[in-house]
Amino acid sequence: MGKPVVITDLDNTLLDEKYQFTEAVPVLERLKSLRIPLIFATSKTFGETLYFQKLAGISDPFVVENGGAAYIPKKFLKEPFFDGDYYEIPLGVPFEELMEFMEDFSLRHGEEFLYLHSLSPEEASRLTGLPPHLAKLARRRDWDVAFLPKRQEVIPILKEEAEKRGWRLQKGGIFYHLTGNHTKADALKKVLRDSGLEGSLIIALGDSPNDLDMLKMADVPVLVSATGETEEMFKKEIGNVRIFRERASLGWAKALREVLKEIEGGE
Repeated sequence: MGKPVVITDLDNTLLDEKYQFTEAVPVLERLKSLRIPLIFATSKTFGETLYFQKLAGISDPFVVENGGAAYIPKKFLKEPFFDGDYYEIPLGVPFEELMEFMEDFSLRHGEEFLYLHSLSPEEASRLTGLPPHLAKLARRRDWDVAFLPKRQEVIPILKEEAEKRGWRLQKGGIFYHLTGNHTKADALKKVLRDSGLEGSLIIALGDSPNDLDMLKMADVPVLVSATGETEEMFKKEIGNVRIFRERASLGWAKALREVLKEIEGGE
């Protein structure tokens, strides 16, 4: 087995409800000292993910908008063949195409929707609980339309029409999300291949059903912030999943300390 790579979700996994990861800082520093890549795989946008990378002091590949796209820094590529700082791997349907569908649906059905990207940073902050500077970054989506319907009754019709196109309509914590047909795992497989990390010992951490496919591809799958419901679901799907009920960065740090002790070069 190759060198370890850590893949992690952000919300309620590395980040707590205040979007902080204080308890995880010593482990983050340990990963950096061991030169273990830390790949963020999140529902967050490109801008949000870069923000948290900078806070954590890392510059590794990352996956945004639930697999809508992946980004690999130049340092991971032997022969950079692109302009800019990151090689972009798009998997999703562009935001503009998704919005054309939503606007056409609105005209045909006489329905109205409240879109996250149309809110001011202050309005988005009030609705999501994000600090204004993060709410501003969350509004800029490239592979996902986040919205609220005026009438819940329209959702099954919208879902049926989206699925006819091969797209997905899913309910998040607050918003509904219209995306292409992709998962975090789809994007991560391309990241590992293109960044030269295939064959690594994959340690993956997540907290929700949205992370299930990601944890299935891991050698060491870890569920943090576990509830009775998620524990039962993940144990049924992944026989060797490790369960931590501690919330967010507290459980994240505890889990990785244990794993690092077990592998070569660990504590």
